[in-house]
Amino acid sequence: MKEYTTQEISKHNKRSDLWVIIDSGCMTFQNSLICIPEDRRCFLDDDVAGKDATEAFFSLHLSEILSLPQYARFKIGLVQGSAKEEVEVNAISKVPYAEPGWLVGQPSPYYKEHHLAFLKSFRTFIRTVVLPDARANEDSGKPPSPHVLVELARLNIPAIRLGRETSYIHSRGYADGLGGGAVIALPPIINYASPSLKAEIVPEVLDGKKSIVLAITEAFAGSDIQGGKGKGKGKEQTGGIRTSARRVEGGWIVRGTKNIKSETEEGEIIALVIPRSENISPRPIKTSYSSGSAGTAFIVFEDVFVPEGNWLRLGGNLKGKEVRGEGLRILLGNFNHERWVLTAETISSQRLVIEQCFKWVSLRSTFSRPLSSQPVIRAKLARMVARVESAQGWLEAVSFQMDEFAKGRGDDKGLEALAGTIALLKAHVTRDAQATAADAAQIFGGRAFTRGLGSAGGKGLGRDIEHFHRTLLIDAIGGGAEDILADLGIRQALRRMPRGRDARL
Repeated sequence: MKEYTTQEISKHNKRSDLWVIIDSGCMTFQNSLICIPEDRRCFLDDDVAGKDATEAFFSLHLSEILSLPQYARFKIGLVQGSAKEEVEVNAISKVPYAEPGWLVGQPSPYYKEHHLAFLKSFRTFIRTVVLPDARANEDSGKPPSPHVLVELARLNIPAIRLGRETSYIHSRGYADGLGGGAVIALPPIINYASPSLKAEIVPEVLDGKKSIVLAITEAFAGSDIQGGKGKGKGKEQTGGIRTSARRVEGGWIVRGTKNIKSETEEGEIIALVIPRSENISPRPIKTSYSSGSAGTAFIVFEDVFVPEGNWLRLGGNLKGKEVRGEGLRILLGNFNHERWVLTAETISSQRLVIEQCFKWVSLRSTFSRPLSSQPVIRAKLARMVARVESAQGWLEAVSFQMDEFAKGRGDDKGLEALAGTIALLKAHVTRDAQATAADAAQIFGGRAFTRGLGSAGGKGLGRDIEHFHRTLLIDAIGGGAEDILADLGIRQALRRMPRGRDARL
C-alpha cells in the first residue's frame, strides 16, 4: 500500500478533497455520497481535516470498526515512517481487572502454564471463527452457521465447552445457540442413560450432527417444578408442571409442553429422552435477550411415543422398578452443572463490562476534566471490581471442589452441601451483575442504551454495556430465579444445623 507524508496529507483538507490520518492509515472521504455522514462532519473541523483524526474518530467508534467493509474501502495508504502496532488476536487484556488474576501474572493454586496455552488457543478460535459469524447472525436472528458448528466438532470443543470465552462474542443469544443446549442437556444422558442410548446420542451430539435441548419448565410452572395438577386440597392447583407421561406397552405416551422431563399420571417426576417426531411441534419464542439465534422455543408434545429404553435411571437401576423421587434427583443433580456454567458466563461478562468502563473513563472528558478524575466514578469502578473479584475467588473454590468430588474425593456430607453453595453463588453473582450493569450505565450515560450510529450497525461505543444490560436477566432467571436459589441454599444449611450443645449461643 502506498505511503504518504504528513505534509502531503495536510493538503487535502477541504470538503471536496478530504484526507485524514487514523492510526497509521491514510483515509479519504472526498466522495460526497459516503455511507458514514457523521464521520464526514467530524473530519471537516479545522483541527482534524488533513491531520491526525484518530482521537476524533475513536470518540465515536469502537476500534474494531476499521475492519468493516464500509470503512476499509476508504483506506488509500499508510503514513510514511509510521509503524502500526499489531495486536494478537488472543492477546491478554492489559486493562486492570479485565482478566482474572492468574492471566496477568498473579500466582494461583489452580492454574498452570498448560491452562494458559489452552485458553489462548480457544480464544483464537472464538475471535477468528465464531465472532464474525455471531456479528452477522445475532441481529438477523439466524442460528450459528453450519461451518462454525463443523469447526466446533472438528476441534472437539462441544466436549470441553467452557463458560469463560463466549462473552467475547458480544452476543448472549448466539452463544446459547452455539451448542448451549448440549451443555446442560447432555450430562443427564452421560450420567444416567443406558450404554446403548449413550452410544446412540453422545457421539453424534459431540460431532455436531445432532442437537439436544433441555426444557425444565413450562407455562404453568415457572420455578415450581415439583408442583402439579391434582395436588391441591379440594381443588386443582394452577401452578406446577402439567406434562404427563402415560405408561403403555413398550414405553410411554407423552402429552404436554415439555422436553427431557415429564410427570407421570401418578404425579411422580421421571426423566425421558424424547426423539424428534412429527408429533412434536417447536414454536419459536421471541425474547429480549436474543432476536432468534438462541433458538428459544415452546415445544408441544401431542401423544408422542417414547420407548422404554429412553427412560433415564439412577445408578445402574436400568431394569428395576421406578424409584420414588428418582426423576427429581436426576433433575436437581444436573442443576449444579447448569448453575456453575451460568455463573462462569456472568462473571466473564462482568469483566468485559469493567474493561469497557476503565477504557471509557480514561478517554472521556466532561466539564473540562477527565471522567476518571471524578470521585463518584472511581467509587463505582471500585464496587464493580470488588464484586467481580470476590465472585471469581468463590467460583474458583467451588470449581476445585466440584472437580475433587468428581474424582471421588471428599465425603458425602460435603458433596450434599455443595448444591446449596452453588445455588447461593449463582444468586450472588447474578444480583451483583445487575448492580454492575446499573453502575456501567451511569458511567456511559446515553451511550449505555444505544447500539450504534446509523450505518455503523451496532458498533457504538456503548454496545457492550447496552447488550449486557439487556440480556443479563436470562442468567438471573435461568437455572433458578435468585430468590428461589437463595432460599434453597439457606434451607439446605439449616438442615445441617447441629442440635443440642453445639447449637447453643
